[in-house]
Order: sequence, then structure tokens, then C-alpha cells
Amino acid sequence: MSVPEATVVDGMREDLSPRAPYGKTYGTLDIVARKQVLVQLDDELVAALDRRAEEGGISRSQLIRNAIAAHLRDLDWEEADRATIEAYRRAPEDPRELPALDRLAAETLGAGGRAET
Repeated sequence: MSVPEATVVDGMREDLSPRAPYGKTYGTLDIVARKQVLVQLDDELVAALDRRAEEGGISRSQLIRNAIAAHLRDLDWEEADRATIEAYRRAPEDPRELPALDRLAAETLGAGGRAET
């Protein structure tokens, strides 16, 4: 008799495989709306993906999803940076305000550059 790889309880999928941390995970949604997308990759890239996925203990698909999500997040941050830079170009800082801003930053971050708790 074989041991099941996963079980579904109350709509949550629990990983029971030996690779799961402590024998099971907190659970994942059993049904997730996804679209399958065909992407052509060269052999070298597929080999690199497979190596990284195995090192991370995740599937190739999950590695690709993670990479795409991280890249899209980075693009959003770049867009926000560009908007901030453009705003400063339109309305540059007044040099007379800089000492007050430095004091505020020092009070907020404390000595050593870390937020105080």
C-alpha cells in the first residue's frame, strides 16, 4: 500500500510527501485559477531552470511563476522610481529645506541608520 502524496481537507491541499517540511505544509488552495501558457526556451535555459528548481525544492513551473512575479514587481518599482525622479525634476528640493529634512531623517532613523523601536 502506498502513502498518499497529498490530502485535501476543507478545500486546502496538504502535502504529505517526505520532502514536505515536518511531513506536511500549512496547506495550499486546492483549486487555483490559472492559464497554461506555452513558452519556447532553449535547452540551456531549461537546464538552468531545472537545476535551480531542484536546488530550491520547487517545480520548474513554480520557479518560472516566482521569476515572472519578481520581474513584474521590479518593473513596477522602476516605474515608481521614474515617476519620483520626474516629480523632483518638475519641483526640485529647496536647498534651504535640506537641514530640516536631515534632522527629521536622523530623528526617524536614529543614529546608525536603523529605525528605532
